[in-house]
Amino acid sequence: RAEHNVVITGHSMGAGVASLLGAIWLNDGIVPEGKMKVVGFGTPAVTCPVLAEAASPFVVAVLNGVDMVPRLSIRSVTSLIHVIGDKWKSLPIPTSAPSADGPVLGPPGLKIWFEST
Repeated sequence: RAEHNVVITGHSMGAGVASLLGAIWLNDGIVPEGKMKVVGFGTPAVTCPVLAEAASPFVVAVLNGVDMVPRLSIRSVTSLIHVIGDKWKSLPIPTSAPSADGPVLGPPGLKIWFEST
């Protein structure tokens, strides 16, 4: 209803979804202009610069300066790969699952190893 204000909020991925949902609802006229606010905490990089600027009247992104989520995008990962360059090839990266013959460092929790075919 046009007489009500709408507030959408989320954290991390939910903040990205909230931001995009707000843009869609505003664009489609589901919520009238000036009747919606979106507040995201740790919002990931989900928009191009043009959409980011267009959303600034109704979206607020609360970001921690050291949080990588808001900066992580295909472009930032590609840039990192180019910065690392040939040094990446010299890292001792295992090509298969580790054996049970000694201590192995890795991710916590259930591990599912996939072998390439």
